[in-house]
Amino acid sequence: MKEMIVAGFAALKGTYERSRRDREEIGQLYPISLLKRADSCVDLIEEQDGKINDFLKEYAKEIEIYHIDGSMHEILWNFSKEKKCGFDIDLRSIPMLQETVEIAEYFEEDPFEWKCGGCALIVSDEVRTDHILEELNSHDIYAEVIGNVTEGKEKKLMIKDDVRFLNRV
Repeated sequence: MKEMIVAGFAALKGTYERSRRDREEIGQLYPISLLKRADSCVDLIEEQDGKINDFLKEYAKEIEIYHIDGSMHEILWNFSKEKKCGFDIDLRSIPMLQETVEIAEYFEEDPFEWKCGGCALIVSDEVRTDHILEELNSHDIYAEVIGNVTEGKEKKLMIKDDVRFLNRV
């Protein structure tokens, strides 16, 4: 079985863009420290991109890696289309900063639709996943297993007992 890993944090670019665009409104609701952390997302993107690229140089032959330039939903859809497969994803496992969650909730938006940056989708054989996670950690890259690849075409997104399916993006 193939497992799916997200390295880095999802929706960083969207978090930064939203905090810049609606700075005044966000600043009235949340502490200034949240805005400062959201502003630092642009630096985190650069830092994580560099670390992920270095990791890729070492492990390109052992794993499949997809840089996430668009949204998390876009990369999952494109991966499924390219590989002609489905997936079972636990949305709560996708790494995301608390600032992202807070801002998205306030604006009633889905952070999985926000642009990523400094983030990659990695697909690994199940037997290699623990090793890959250890190596990512040794490169100072936060990563989580988010689900697995399935043979069918169903694109399942799960949160606890709630199951929905990814529609065309």
